[in-house]
Amino acid sequence: MIPQNKLKVFILFLTTIFLTHYFFFSKKNIIMLIENVDSIEEKKKKISDLSIKKHHLDNKFNEFKKNSDFRKLIVKEKLFYKDQSDRVILYELEH
Repeated sequence: MIPQNKLKVFILFLTTIFLTHYFFFSKKNIIMLIENVDSIEEKKKKISDLSIKKHHLDNKFNEFKKNSDFRKLIVKEKLFYKDQSDRVILYELEH
């Protein structure tokens, strides 16, 4: 019969071989885990950037709703109006 000490060493060796194979050669290996962690970090950063942008746009929209002077300023800026009497003149160019 195999001595108890050798049996423990053999089981430890088999376990080590199995775990090595599982972590490095299976579909769910440790390299994929590291890549997934990196991908998750990138997505978290992107979400935080978008959250900051959303917060900024929400603040601007709330100011737009609350303040009539701000609305006039934005409308003038977007439509290129200087006064209410001003109009945008469109010209057709002939070639």
